[in-house]
Amino acid sequence: GVDPEKINYTSRDEIIQQELDQHVIDATLTSLTTRQRQVVQWILNQPSPVNINLVGEHFGISARGVRRLISDAITRIENGHRNVCQTVGTVS
Repeated sequence: GVDPEKINYTSRDEIIQQELDQHVIDATLTSLTTRQRQVVQWILNQPSPVNINLVGEHFGISARGVRRLISDAITRIENGHRNVCQTVGTVS
């Protein structure tokens, strides 16, 4: 009496993809600061989505601080280890 379409299974291809995804995640996280990595890994390890307030409560930082930390982490991921600086023009 088991419906074969409702049986969950993981194929070999899905396992390989999960391992590749974890490898990509680990490699990406190396560009983050220790604190950013700590927060991001905690968020990724939660069984369900978390909001800014919950992250802030867990790490003892304000919601604004969490937003800033995540924003800076995204910038670092997008730009690798390069420092992101804005060029300021000079007035002659």
